[in-house]
Amino acid sequence: MYPSKDLSRTIVFEQNGDAYPCDFFIDEKYKLGNIRHDSLESILYHERMEQFLSKKPSLPEQCQSCELLHLCHGGCPRNRIGENNHTGVEFFCESYKQVYRYAHGRMLKLAAAIKRSRINKAKSAGAPLPGRNELCLCGSRKKFKKCCETLLISKIK
Repeated sequence: MYPSKDLSRTIVFEQNGDAYPCDFFIDEKYKLGNIRHDSLESILYHERMEQFLSKKPSLPEQCQSCELLHLCHGGCPRNRIGENNHTGVEFFCESYKQVYRYAHGRMLKLAAAIKRSRINKAKSAGAPLPGRNELCLCGSRKKFKKCCETLLISKIK
């Protein structure tokens, strides 16, 4: 079983190895196991994790159509409950949007610089670069011509 693309699986580990689905839900009834004697897979797919994820309320339309949903996943259920237990937009939504938008371009530039550095190191070491239609060596699963080959030509702005 693999995680749903719509539900983020986050695990919080306590110092003693106990695992929980969220740092706001560290309670025995949410305990998923202990990394010292349980496998990561059994913790990720524990029945309590499934129950926790199923309790996440459906997202309001504003969230469903948001271009940043893949980053926040609608936020923490704890911060989406308003008056009379009505589910709304994440309390920190606008703050998250500011942070994500501020960081996005900078993270893309940083990723490009790291990829360029790795390609140049591989070339300097005499390693052959992939052909244009072969998979890129960065692991993106894209063709080299659509991924890192462009980094050999362009400069980061």
